[in-house]
Amino acid sequence: MGTQQQHPEQGASRAMGGSFGSLLNLLSRVPAVYRRRLGGIVFLAGLALSLWGAIYIHRIQSREVWRAFDGTCNQLQTVLDARFKSYAEVLRGLRSFFEASPRPVDREGYNHYCRELHLQERLPGITGITYGRFVAVRDQAAFLREMEAIWPASDLGHPFALKPERPDRDAYVVVYGFPEATNLGAIGYDSSSRPEQRASLEAAMAGRSVVASGPLTLAQAPQAGPGIVMRLAVDAPQGPGYINIAFTVRSLVEAALRDVPGEKLGLVIEDVEGGLISPVFSRLGRHGAAEHLMGRPLATHRDIQVAGRHWRLKVFSEGGFVSPTTRWLPIWFFAGGTLLSLLFAGLIGTLDRMERWASRRAERMVAELAAGEARLEAITRVLPDLVLVLDEDGHIIEALGGQATRLLQGTARLRGRLLEEALPIPVATQLRLDTGQALARQEVVACALALQGADGPHHVEGRLVPAGFEHEDRRCVVWVGRDVTAQREEEARLRDVQKLESLGLLASGIAHDFNNLLSALRMNLTLAREDAEVHQPIAEYLDAAEASITVAADLARQMMVYAGQEPLSSGILHLNELVSEMARLLQASISRKTQVDWQLDPSLPPIRGDRAQLRQVILNLVVNASDAMEGRTGHIQVRMRLEADTLPGTARIILPAPPGPALVLEVQDDGCGMSADTLDRIFDPFFTTKTTGRGLGLSAMLGILRAHGAGLAVHSQPHEGTTFRISFPTQEA
Repeated sequence: MGTQQQHPEQGASRAMGGSFGSLLNLLSRVPAVYRRRLGGIVFLAGLALSLWGAIYIHRIQSREVWRAFDGTCNQLQTVLDARFKSYAEVLRGLRSFFEASPRPVDREGYNHYCRELHLQERLPGITGITYGRFVAVRDQAAFLREMEAIWPASDLGHPFALKPERPDRDAYVVVYGFPEATNLGAIGYDSSSRPEQRASLEAAMAGRSVVASGPLTLAQAPQAGPGIVMRLAVDAPQGPGYINIAFTVRSLVEAALRDVPGEKLGLVIEDVEGGLISPVFSRLGRHGAAEHLMGRPLATHRDIQVAGRHWRLKVFSEGGFVSPTTRWLPIWFFAGGTLLSLLFAGLIGTLDRMERWASRRAERMVAELAAGEARLEAITRVLPDLVLVLDEDGHIIEALGGQATRLLQGTARLRGRLLEEALPIPVATQLRLDTGQALARQEVVACALALQGADGPHHVEGRLVPAGFEHEDRRCVVWVGRDVTAQREEEARLRDVQKLESLGLLASGIAHDFNNLLSALRMNLTLAREDAEVHQPIAEYLDAAEASITVAADLARQMMVYAGQEPLSSGILHLNELVSEMARLLQASISRKTQVDWQLDPSLPPIRGDRAQLRQVILNLVVNASDAMEGRTGHIQVRMRLEADTLPGTARIILPAPPGPALVLEVQDDGCGMSADTLDRIFDPFFTTKTTGRGLGLSAMLGILRAHGAGLAVHSQPHEGTTFRISFPTQEA
């Protein structure tokens, strides 16, 4: 064919092929003697670039790692500074509370004030907040009596006493503690009894600023490790005193690390005061050593001021800051660049051979393509289909197939021409419209054409498919058509034969029903004759015979209606009376093993309908119900009611029920029932499950009910029987 389809993959391959061809063209200009040296030069240049790139990536990543690590350390320092400022603010608030009180603050007032501050929620990690007083040697006896009244032995677990007892020296004694439950061990403790406590206490009492102690053992928690006490002097009504906030360094650090990624950090805290370094806290992780980045430990230190004391925080990373990608990416880059340089150098070495091979291969492919196109054209020449390739402007790009010569003007004369030049104007216009529709929707479009061949008119059925390629920047479609003239003529002949066969089957079915009526008539006459021999009244049998004759006459009239010789007779009738009239006839038309239960209601309203057609409906339903017994003893129920209950949810709705009040006729049997597949086909013409049936009864019944505006529903299960429910619109009496 003249045009080939271009897929996206092919477009990418062509682009790559174009670049490859350009490279081949460039290398072909290099003398062959220099091509081997060119590969080595390319390899050395690529190796140098890979090394430079690896170093550059390492520097960038190192800056990012150190920036993240420094940010975490700064965050930790900020959290600790904020915590110490909060402690100092609490101390100043308590001092204001004591100094502003008009009378001495008692134990309950102190605890109430601390509870209102919610200190344990605001300042997690503190061990206790205590208040102490200065007690001179001369006042110790009176002080002890006062404290015994405030702190009875039942609260402390022992009588109040100074700890340690020093009757010959002034003391700074802890009076209140919050929370009391964890600070009872500090009540009565002399804060100036130890040198490490005395220095910070004296500094606090000498000024009005917050002073922190060095690392020491807390009286509240002697086993909890090093602790720190921040103090502030108070001029209270009961005399000079001080306020302490005590906390363990571990609780302080753990509370601070909850706000930063502490699981990645190792931490050492040192107290640097007066040139001496005192260890305060050490938190080492699993390894106990800093994480390294290209041989350099990821560690730093921060100096902070804690209420007049100088602390040094030594922070190091124990993992998480240097990811495997950060560690290995420069190495991967260098290795990958080296490998690519080696591959590219090898590629250059083979391009000369590939150039010669590609030239030979291209010549062979051109020859194969020409041979393939010749084979394709030969194959399509014997196909029964006609193939046209059209562009969106109506040009015929390609015409293939054996039909092209017989229906059109030959393939060679069609290529490049417009549709209007090769086809009749109406056909060309229709083909243009279908082409636009196929391209707009991007889907298959059916297209039938009427063409005039040398031997007469031809019907060609085809489909238009978007081709997915372009010809000279115009989208294209492919139309494939087949001459179906002979097929249509054969189908027309087959339909005529089927019509004649259907008429024969219809006549046979009507004759069968008419024969059933005559059999019932004959049976009633026989019974009348037997009754006459024993001198009994025969009027009842004669009436039944007369009714059968009437039904037969109606059936004959119905045949004339079907033949178009007589109009339908529709009037107001009582369905209850019609069923009652047919009861004896129906009983004689079914098996003697079948019992019919008639549940009728004379008070039901009338309906509008054709008596003869409704008789045929009732007769078909009852006879089919009897046949469903398959020779077994069975039971049939014929029920009539107004607006009956609905059938089970599995009932099949064949015709929708009429709106408003409806008169319902139900025929139910306990026969063999029907499967879902059988239920789908029972109303198809000529479908039957009987060996002697014609399959017209239910299909005719469906047409009668549809003409009467009635509803129809069927419920059936194999081995459970079948129920037909017919809903008729009611009429005023």
